[in-house]
Amino acid sequence: MRVLEDSTAVRVLGEWFSTEGKKQEKIEIAEKLLRRGRDIHEVAEDTGLSVSKVSEMQAELQSRAV
Repeated sequence: MRVLEDSTAVRVLGEWFSTEGKKQEKIEIAEKLLRRGRDIHEVAEDTGLSVSKVSEMQAELQSRAV
């Protein structure tokens, strides 16, 4: 039973890290697209991020530029 619990824990952690890695990759891609002047709605559609998340990212990028 212990082996099953360990393998389940490893699988769940692997899925979590995979999901987090994909999310981070989407964020990095969205930042690049925003820096290139792409529309918020296009970036959201292309990355699968929400429009509100992309809008927040754009505001953050603009505040860093000032």
